[in-house]
Amino acid sequence: MIEKVIIHKLVDDTTSYSAGTAMFDALDRILSSDNTIHLSLYGVSPMSSSFLNSFFGKLIDKYGIEDVKAKVKLVDYRLAEALRIKDYFERYNSITC
Repeated sequence: MIEKVIIHKLVDDTTSYSAGTAMFDALDRILSSDNTIHLSLYGVSPMSSSFLNSFFGKLIDKYGIEDVKAKVKLVDYRLAEALRIKDYFERYNSITC
């Protein structure tokens, strides 16, 4: 099953550690049910490294980078946002390999 998650409807910002943790908690519940996520970046402001670490970093730690890439698909995004997330995944992967 595919579930659409809209970031700006779940958190007020994309700069804080606590907002990233809230996003991790929301996606973790969905992924633990073996569902796929369409993650909407509509209306999202630039994401801080603190937000990315507590969100994507925790997802990658728990599910592995390949599973996160396979099960979390970005939608409704601007190129800059997608490139920021892509860069985060590449840097994470280079550190852990």
